[in-house]
Amino acid sequence: MLYNVGMIKFKKMTYEEWKINFKPIREEIFETYGVEFEHVCTVDPRCIWTLVSNEGEGILSGYHTVNRIGYYITEFPFEEDENIIGYVNMS
Repeated sequence: MLYNVGMIKFKKMTYEEWKINFKPIREEIFETYGVEFEHVCTVDPRCIWTLVSNEGEGILSGYHTVNRIGYYITEFPFEEDENIIGYVNMS
């Protein structure tokens, strides 16, 4: 599902759709500190996704720090002009 907020386009998908489309390299999230975070910082930014908590959990394309729980790294990158929200568990 595609929707606009001002000039920014967002694509919504379920967690399962996100997994199929982008293929996370592992099921567990990467930590926000230490060696795992250092690894996240070396990856193509278009393959980094942030698990956030805000009235539930969601995955945002790219690197974010607000409300972050951890990071995923995927095999397939998102497009530079894409803003994707993958819903994991929303209240």
